[in-house]
Amino acid sequence: MSNMNINHNYNTNYPASFGNFNGNMPEETPKISFEEVKDTFEKEKKKNGVFQKGYDWLKNLTGFGTGSKKVEQILQKCQNGEISEEQAKEEISKYKNSQKNSEQTFGDLIAGLVGVSTFVTINNKL
Repeated sequence: MSNMNINHNYNTNYPASFGNFNGNMPEETPKISFEEVKDTFEKEKKKNGVFQKGYDWLKNLTGFGTGSKKVEQILQKCQNGEISEEQAKEEISKYKNSQKNSEQTFGDLIAGLVGVSTFVTINNKL
């Protein structure tokens, strides 16, 4: 039998999420500190304009949605170690998205009120 040279050059150009071919797992993402999470929330809260502040006030008053008071309670739980920083950051993301949509919601509310008042006015005139 002859000596056969077999080339075992494996392609190790896999995406980082697969790890290296030698079995090493990819590194974990760096841990977020509580202060970073709190600063993120404070920055988002400061970005609020007039409509967003009114919408936030309404959410805090009714308890619907993710208002600033709810996020502050989440941050308190995070600081006490009851939830992780990642969970707190997810709640801040929900708050941010809700605040971004507040102007659209406000516009929809005004359009609805104008439509109802027009309907009532026309019905009273006829």
